[in-house]
Amino acid sequence: MSHVLVRFRRRRGIVLALSTVLALLVPALALAGSGPADRTREVRRAVEGGRARNVLLFIGDGMGDSEITIARNYAVGAAGRLTMDRLP
Repeated sequence: MSHVLVRFRRRRGIVLALSTVLALLVPALALAGSGPADRTREVRRAVEGGRARNVLLFIGDGMGDSEITIARNYAVGAAGRLTMDRLP
């Protein structure tokens, strides 16, 4: 097997693994923020004076009204509100 084909397969595997993690992580983050615990101050103290080494930008694709509604119904009930509902 050629060296190029091996590298392609390895990269394809990494991309598939990262895609799977993101597909599971993004909805979990949307639901996790709906809990009562607010750790804003704790996180702010942890990063004060620090410098970012890496920045990750998550772009949710394919998340429409239906997906948000089903997440809301599952996490907090139809009358509840997710953290994302409070965003401007």
